[in-house]
Amino acid sequence: MDRDQQLESLVVAARGSRLRMLALIEQVASWGPDAFAALERRIGRADFETQESASALLSAYWRVGTHDPTRTTRFIAEQPRAVRLLALEEPDRKLASLGAFAEACVGSPNEKKAELARQVVVWRLDRQRASSLGGAHAVVDAVLIGDYVPKGTCFVGREGTAEIVAFGAAAFDPLEHALEKIAVGGSSAYQCDPIVLAYWLVSVHDPHRALEFLARQPFFLRSLALDEGPIAFVKKNSGFFIGMHAHFEAFVASMRVFVRARCSLCRSEVDWSVGQHVSESGLVWWRSLDCACGAKQEEDGVGLPPEEIRSAILRAQGVFNVVVRPENHVLALAKLRQSWGWSIEEAARRIRGERSVWAGTELECWWISNELNGAALGARVEPS
Repeated sequence: MDRDQQLESLVVAARGSRLRMLALIEQVASWGPDAFAALERRIGRADFETQESASALLSAYWRVGTHDPTRTTRFIAEQPRAVRLLALEEPDRKLASLGAFAEACVGSPNEKKAELARQVVVWRLDRQRASSLGGAHAVVDAVLIGDYVPKGTCFVGREGTAEIVAFGAAAFDPLEHALEKIAVGGSSAYQCDPIVLAYWLVSVHDPHRALEFLARQPFFLRSLALDEGPIAFVKKNSGFFIGMHAHFEAFVASMRVFVRARCSLCRSEVDWSVGQHVSESGLVWWRSLDCACGAKQEEDGVGLPPEEIRSAILRAQGVFNVVVRPENHVLALAKLRQSWGWSIEEAARRIRGERSVWAGTELECWWISNELNGAALGARVEPS
């Protein structure tokens, strides 16, 4: 019986039993490197994240991964978003894959937890060796799958950021490769913050290259770069203070969109700076005023912006569309109807009369396409 058949037998036997799922993890982990190919074929299935055994199989894969951390890192980074999140979110896999706090668990009275923690300590040492041998590429790979700190902690991968920046200009290539993967949904958007922060810090070695690269990226990445820049260049308590740089100011200027309105204090007409970005809350809009009279005002909100802000962004940046394959059109609209609260009539109008499932700002379209691609619906963004 080959490994694929053995794995299938273990999965079938484990259904409905937590204890047998744990036995599956132990049995597959005992195969060592021989388990890689069978697990990767199983995890690579289109419906993997919906399987009852998905959590156990990922735990087994993390255990096997100690034999080749670089292979494991690359494989998980290439999986659909749902699989990547599943691989990072459960507490046992935080220990198994991330390892930031594993040493504290080595002495646990829980035998299985202690053994898992020992595996993680070994993994962490392997990662450090890989980083020293593989340079910035290895560290960027580690940050992309959250190998530094678990999702939901206050550190948000900044340990990895500092380590990447230490490579100087040599980090340009792996950082740009990572950002391009994030832009097309090929890696976790959650890990984008530390990668963008590292890119800004490395950008001082070649500002012209950095600005040209960012100008080619989708709007949600440029918007995130706008948010991360001040952290990189201004805030001393971030540990990354290196002073304001002209190329960051040039980037800020290139991103500005204005709406003409009256100052609430002096009533003169002034330009409000407006925009959109993506946060943990989803799509966010904002506007801010800095009037010559001394008045300062800021406002933001979640979801689509007020019409005057959205119209100004569309005029400045053009209209974009989210397009899916014809066979996925109805499924895509059903997901959007759920996300945006469309009525049945609105969804039906879009099915009948429009080529795209959404038309709007570039950021809206990239955000929506990432959501649809996370549901394996093959969305893409096109300018009108």
